Amino acid sequence: MVRDGFALIFIFTMTSLAIPAMSQSLKPGEGPVLMLAERVDVDEPRQVVTAIGDVEITRGNRRLLADKVRYYQAEDRIEAVGNVTLLEPGGQAIYADLLEISGDLKDGVIEELRARLDKDSRLAATSARLIDGTRTEMDQAVYSPCPVCEEEEASPLWQITASKVTHDEETKDVTYNHAFFEFHGVPVFYTPYFSHPDPSVDRRSGFLSPSFGTDTELGFVLETPYHFALAPNYDVTLSPIITTQEGVALAGEFRHRLRNGRYNLGGSITRGSEPENDNDDQATRDEFRGHVEGDGKFALGGGWDWGYNLFVASDDTYLSRYDFSDLNILENRLFIEKTSGRNYYAANTYAFQGLREADDQGLIPFALPLLDVELSSKPMIWGSRFFLDSSLLALNRTDGLDTRRLSTTGGWELPWLGRLGDQYRLSLSLRGDYYDLDGDPDTLSDEGRRTEGRLIPRATLDWNWPWVGETLGLTPVIEPISSLTLAPTGLNDDDIPNEDSLDLEFDDTNLFEESRFPGLDQVEEGSRVSYGLRFAGIGDRGEVVNTLFGQSFRFQKDDQFDADSGLDGRFTDYVGRIELTPADWLRARYRFRLDRDSLEPVRNEVRATLGPSSLRFDVNYLSLEDDPSVSEEEFRAREEITAGVQLGLGSGLTVRAQTRRDLKADRTVANTYGLIYRHPCLVLIAGVERLFTENRDAGDGTTISLRLTFQNLGEVGGETSAFGF
Repeated sequence: MVRDGFALIFIFTMTSLAIPAMSQSLKPGEGPVLMLAERVDVDEPRQVVTAIGDVEITRGNRRLLADKVRYYQAEDRIEAVGNVTLLEPGGQAIYADLLEISGDLKDGVIEELRARLDKDSRLAATSARLIDGTRTEMDQAVYSPCPVCEEEEASPLWQITASKVTHDEETKDVTYNHAFFEFHGVPVFYTPYFSHPDPSVDRRSGFLSPSFGTDTELGFVLETPYHFALAPNYDVTLSPIITTQEGVALAGEFRHRLRNGRYNLGGSITRGSEPENDNDDQATRDEFRGHVEGDGKFALGGGWDWGYNLFVASDDTYLSRYDFSDLNILENRLFIEKTSGRNYYAANTYAFQGLREADDQGLIPFALPLLDVELSSKPMIWGSRFFLDSSLLALNRTDGLDTRRLSTTGGWELPWLGRLGDQYRLSLSLRGDYYDLDGDPDTLSDEGRRTEGRLIPRATLDWNWPWVGETLGLTPVIEPISSLTLAPTGLNDDDIPNEDSLDLEFDDTNLFEESRFPGLDQVEEGSRVSYGLRFAGIGDRGEVVNTLFGQSFRFQKDDQFDADSGLDGRFTDYVGRIELTPADWLRARYRFRLDRDSLEPVRNEVRATLGPSSLRFDVNYLSLEDDPSVSEEEFRAREEITAGVQLGLGSGLTVRAQTRRDLKADRTVANTYGLIYRHPCLVLIAGVERLFTENRDAGDGTTISLRLTFQNLGEVGGETSAFGF
């Protein structure tokens, strides 16, 4: 019996009489079998159904497409020929020249298989077997996520060939037996067994890609992390670090996400050489070394949160020697805080670890506690508001001065707008400080006990008058600014310790502040007026111009500031900035401080990026004259430059070089060179970093790193963030 017609449809149900065998093979809940074809031949004596022309067979969530399909009812077997496509429930597609498969489309044999997995990954094999609809076993197979080459005979950038490949859709594994890793068709690596998750897997337990490199201090370094996906909301990663010169270190991290927050806890441990922290004897000894770090934040309800930051190292140079961190001070914090409308409440404890050679841990204070309350009223008459800020701090040392400080500032603030568009803000405040001291503020010793107090009244009037126009395709804003501050003198008693205002830097960011000191222990005394001019502009195509230039004048002489600080004398130095972004290929910023008498630069800071992505130059320049107000002597006078160039060579290849030089000492600090190659199925980053600085056993040296990222296989190689990619 022959039936013709375009898109003729046969629906086989459990009650079908024409093809009883196929009907009986249906399992409950799978539904009917739907066949769509241009022509169907039914040979009832032989129990064979032949479908020809755009054949489509659907059963449940599986579909079979082919030019010609023959169904053998007695054997419940389907034979498909020509442009065969089998669509799996997970979205995978299997292509073949010839397919023999069971009536439920789950078990079969395939010749010249080609499979498309998630993320456009592909598998090909000379033959394959389908087992229970979940497992595909392939012989003489090839796997690659790379795009198909235009030339038919060309090999992809990389591929894996194997005598046998198995894809299990239930476990989401792809396993290889006797596999070769090939670049452009050339074998470069062999393994008798290899396995990786299929492209649909985002997270699971197993070995992560290893990283490797060379370091002058450690020798050859190999890290082989293993990831334990213990649950959807927590996991553990253990990372053995093998070095040829310092043995083995073990690093690890535990991550946990809860309903009310999350936390991480990690660290490392090793037994290796450590220098004596003694300038006269730098002999090494074998010691346990390591570090612990972590952070977390949790919601308590009612707007309250609590959390922590943890970072502790066994010694000063361990973190930099093993390239965990280049910090000089490690901060540990435990806090609880709440933000409620305009109000803020917080309780903190801080502990610090100094890693510089000159640091004396006994003289480094820890804060237990630091309490802050910031209250602000709703706008009242004329838009004014009251505010009250309080701070309670207890600083303790194991060797030396202990300080307890209570500071409260209450005030009233009134903003208003003038008839000509000029803007005003009047602020009246009174601050009271109380100190309870165990020790001597001058020597930081623990001898003696005393109490100190002070009252700080202050009145401030801010004024600015923005002028907005339109010219040369820009919307410019010209804005004169001034701020008048009235306060008494004699506020900084020598008996009050300076714990939080050691580093004072006068620049464009604090020109109009009521006090230029960063903390509360030191107060800017006396009355003064600050004045300046700001010019800003925004273009139709995103062009940006932002400039500021200003100075302060003090009404009375004051010797509270050191010479060369820029604040000594009645007139301060001039400070300002210029920021330009005229186009996407140029971004520049210049910050400066000019001597008030000679107009010679005292501070220069230049940052600029020039050029398109194919050829980009960047430069950072910093120049500081000797400033005794800076507590760290090594940073009082500095002049250094960092310059780099990045060149795009096309076809995804980019190279970069960068140098950092100390111009004051006339020596190079570091040189870095990097290369990056991007391909749809591979990213290669390589670099060389040469450091010329010394820090005991974490001294100068050369680091060579490589990171190779294969699509769907992960990363192979070391960190290369230092190279700018």
